[in-house]
Amino acid sequence: MGGVITHPRDLTVQAVAFDYERKTWKVIDSSITVHLERLSRLALGDVEVASRSLDDRYWIVAYTTDNGPVPFYLYDTQSRDARLLFTNRPALEGLPLVPMHPATITRPMRDASC
Repeated sequence: MGGVITHPRDLTVQAVAFDYERKTWKVIDSSITVHLERLSRLALGDVEVASRSLDDRYWIVAYTTDNGPVPFYLYDTQSRDARLLFTNRPALEGLPLVPMHPATITRPMRDASC
C-alpha cells in the first residue's frame, strides 16, 4: 500500500494506492471515481491528491514524474477543470531527462525436493 485519499471532513478512506510497478489507485468510495479518472488523463505521472478544501470543491493535485519536475494543479471538482499552479523544480523544465521503466525481477522456482 502506498497511500490513501480521505474525505476532508469525515476522514473516511475513499481510495487506497498500491505501488507495484507504478502507483495505481483502488477506489473505495465511488463518488470520487470520475475525478480520479479525469486526473489520470490530465497529465503524465503518478497522481497524488495533496490537499482538498473542506467543501471538497478544490483539490491540489501533483504528478510524480520520472523525467521532469513535479507539476502541481488546482483541480475544480465542479467544472472538472485544472489549472497548472507551479512545478517543484523549474530548472528541470524542458530538459531531455530519460523516462524510467518498471522492471520485475522474478526468482527461479526452487526444486520442491530441496
